[in-house]
Amino acid sequence: MKLEIIARDLYDIELINRSNADRIEFCSNLQVGGLTPTFFEIKNTFSKIPVNVMIRETNRDFIYSEDEMKLLLNEIEFCGKSNNISGVVFGMLTKENDIDIKHLKTAVSLAKEYNMTVTFHKAFDLINDFEEGYKILCDLKIDYVLTACGSNIIENITTLNKLKNIKGHTKILGGGGINSDNIDKVKDVVDEIHLGTLARENNSFNYPVDVLKINKLKKLITGG
Repeated sequence: MKLEIIARDLYDIELINRSNADRIEFCSNLQVGGLTPTFFEIKNTFSKIPVNVMIRETNRDFIYSEDEMKLLLNEIEFCGKSNNISGVVFGMLTKENDIDIKHLKTAVSLAKEYNMTVTFHKAFDLINDFEEGYKILCDLKIDYVLTACGSNIIENITTLNKLKNIKGHTKILGGGGINSDNIDKVKDVVDEIHLGTLARENNSFNYPVDVLKINKLKKLITGG
C-alpha cells in the first residue's frame, strides 16, 4: 500500500525524500485546505519520489468561472512543462454539488498531454452521490480520488469500502481526519493512504515533518 504525504514547502519535500513515503502532495496555505504553490516553488521542486501539485487558487468553493478555469489550466500547463512534476491535484463541482464534468474533462485532457497523473481532491467529499461520482471519475480515467466520503472518515468506512469494491480505474486515496486511532481501520477499505498532520511532530502543520514517524506509519499500513 502506497503512502502519500503532504508537503507545505520545499524543505518538507527534502525531508519527505529521506523517508519511506511513496509520493508527495505539494500545496501551500494548508490552513485553508491547500492552495497552489508559487511557480518559483514548482520550478524548484527536486524529488526522487513523485510529486503531485495542488491546483487550487481559492478556498472560496470548488465552482469555477471560465476565467478561473483559464488560470487553472495555465497552472496545469506550467506543471507539465516543468518536467519535474508527476501529477496534478484538482476538482471542480457544479452549484448543485455534482461533479463539473465539462470543466473536469478539459483539465484532465491537458494534464494527460503532459503524461501527468490526476487526483480529484476532497471536493469529492461534498458531492451528492459518491458511487455515481466515483464512476464518473473512472470513466474519465482519473488516477486517484482523495476522499473521506464526507466530513468524518471513520463514519464513512462502509461507503469507502463500497467504492473500493467497484474496482474501477480510479484508486481510492483515503485522506482527511486519519489519526493514530483509526488508520488501521481506514487502510483496509482504501487503496492508498494520504496523510497530513499525522506525519508531523505534535500532529500539527505548525511543526516539521517527522521522518521516523512516516516510516513507522508506512510499516503499519503495509504490515511490514
